Amino acid sequence: MENQPIVENQPVLDIPKPKKGHTVLAVIISVIATAAIAGGGVYFWQNLQLQTAEENLTNAKQSLQQQIDDLTARLESPECSTAEPCLGDFVCDKGKCVAPVADQVENWSLYQENTGVQVGSGKCSNQEFNSFLDQANSGSRKTLNLYGVILVVTPNYNSWTNEKFVGFGNDNTAFCNVGGFSPLRAYSDKLLWVGGCGTGGAAPEPEEPGYVEKMAALALCEQTLTDIRYQLSSGTITPTEKKIEEYLLFQDDTYNFRITGTTKSCADYYDVKIMESSENSIKSYGIFAPGSKVWGTEFPAWGEYSIYTQAAYDKLPSGEMLSKPQIILHLKNGDLLAWWQPQDSPPDMPQDCWFNFERF
Repeated sequence: MENQPIVENQPVLDIPKPKKGHTVLAVIISVIATAAIAGGGVYFWQNLQLQTAEENLTNAKQSLQQQIDDLTARLESPECSTAEPCLGDFVCDKGKCVAPVADQVENWSLYQENTGVQVGSGKCSNQEFNSFLDQANSGSRKTLNLYGVILVVTPNYNSWTNEKFVGFGNDNTAFCNVGGFSPLRAYSDKLLWVGGCGTGGAAPEPEEPGYVEKMAALALCEQTLTDIRYQLSSGTITPTEKKIEEYLLFQDDTYNFRITGTTKSCADYYDVKIMESSENSIKSYGIFAPGSKVWGTEFPAWGEYSIYTQAAYDKLPSGEMLSKPQIILHLKNGDLLAWWQPQDSPPDMPQDCWFNFERF
């Protein structure tokens, strides 16, 4: 291979050196580009994190809603078994979830001295009741927390009858403020007062930790309060299973009930027609005798009653209580019952007649 001739004076590519200002500009552009790339990565990462958080929140809400649905289903369908126990402190009694209040309300040994509570709802215009409150709230006060329901026992200083004592609870001159401990029942030597089922502030929000547990506790308290009021109004301590208000959610329609009486003189079948609904959850119905036409022109002479829940009946002014025959609805062993308090008895109808209502 022959040697290549050396070419002298060969031109050389002249690359000018960047000036000092140009160097700084290049660095700035490089930094900006790097920052833009990094910023885009951060934005992408933050967006991914946000999307993941939203998905987790959605899943958490769905899980919470499922728990709420399960809670609602268990409360609205209080059947229970070994496989499906009751919520919270509800107990399973013959296949039904009940508030365990039997043999506790009137077990006075369970009550503990607590002078921190004040019965009544403050001073109103009823001087007789105010004088009693002064005495009651300076003397012995014993309390029992029964599944969220606070019961208070004070001495019956004035030997009030149950009718007189409970009557103060319906008197707005004795109770003119919201809340407080209201009359529940009078005994020969003591008075029993009861508070409500408050949440200690605003109702819990579904997003709050322990929401399901709080709602279950509140439901137990309300069920217990319903049971206590029913049991004491009937004079016996026997558990009930379900709020009557939840059973009577229908309005403005005709519903049939098969009714079996406790005696032969109680009719076997009636039609029940809703007549009207008014305040305080009072439901008013017409009761028609066997064989009568609900829309016909003939009704039995003793035909129309007012039907109330016990809580609604307790709220009636005393003058309205005897305006027409009443039926007070209760629950016993899972069945809807009505206790008839007649004003004018129909032929051969006993004064106290229990009916077993079965909707169909």
